[in-house]
Amino acid sequence: VTHRLISSAFAVTTGRRAEQAGQLDWEALARIPTLVVLMGWKSLPAIAERLIAHGADPAAPAAVISCGTTPEQRVALGTLSTIAEATRQAGLVPPATLVVGEVARLAARLAWFRPAG
Repeated sequence: VTHRLISSAFAVTTGRRAEQAGQLDWEALARIPTLVVLMGWKSLPAIAERLIAHGADPAAPAAVISCGTTPEQRVALGTLSTIAEATRQAGLVPPATLVVGEVARLAARLAWFRPAG
């Protein structure tokens, strides 16, 4: 989630109530250098749209990690504006975690977790 040369701060939130506009401070979340959203599978398109509407860069790197740390782990990469579609096209399933920020660019290079098989 962080890298000492990239992320100076990060925040973690849940996406469970992302459709309810008043539940989160979207303007503040849009300014966080690295944002991690747990339990946001169902709301992924709405989360991306709200962040962009509140000032997040649509071209910000993004990754969705499905079934993290299990043999079924898979990752979809894109930008904040494309991550929902990239996740759908990759056929990822919940549970999934969204990571938005420059650190997401490191996913392929670091690839710390390789499922057995």
